[in-house]
Amino acid sequence: MYKLLGGHCDFFETDITIGMSSPAEMANKATKYVQDGFKTLKIKLGESPELDTQHMKAIRDAVGYGIKLRTDANQGWTAADTVRALRMMEKYQMQVCEQPVPYWDLVGLKYSRNNSPTPIMADESVHSPHDALAVVRENAVDSINIKLMKSGGILRGAQIAAVAASAGVTCMVGCMLETSLALTAGAHLVGSQKNIFYADLDSFMELSVDPELAEYR
Repeated sequence: MYKLLGGHCDFFETDITIGMSSPAEMANKATKYVQDGFKTLKIKLGESPELDTQHMKAIRDAVGYGIKLRTDANQGWTAADTVRALRMMEKYQMQVCEQPVPYWDLVGLKYSRNNSPTPIMADESVHSPHDALAVVRENAVDSINIKLMKSGGILRGAQIAAVAASAGVTCMVGCMLETSLALTAGAHLVGSQKNIFYADLDSFMELSVDPELAEYR
């Protein structure tokens, strides 16, 4: 499938996500994942700039600066809080900050992009190629997170990537607690498009039982 859609690459690395808990617990998880071989961590934020900065400090202190960090505020901040938080965290060198403001706030998304030191990625703001066009027209984002379960499948995901590519916007393919079979579809999309720089396809690791994998055990 990835060859049919463009055949850009046949290998990539995914990050792994660390959910919100105490700074110490998040740092411990980060250390474990790095020991397991992950080179990129995605950190869930969105509580307050001050507490979120504590989380980032604990994780960076635990894993050092050789590990890439991405953040996802899950619509938890205002635009003003986004700018304040990301300036406070700038020294921790995040690749991107995903959906810091509510999905409907494209003005806030653009303000965040224009005033924050960290690149801004849309997630919930983009479900369709039409949504991608809207954020591109507003110059509101540096990147877009494509999820097949919200966009409607591989073809629609590829269309979002094409809209983004036309504006020089990079993409990530993310996930929503799918099984390994559904993540395989996302993997083919990653491999097909040159402007998909990031992958967040780790959700099967959160499942107690992955039906597809269980069948072969």
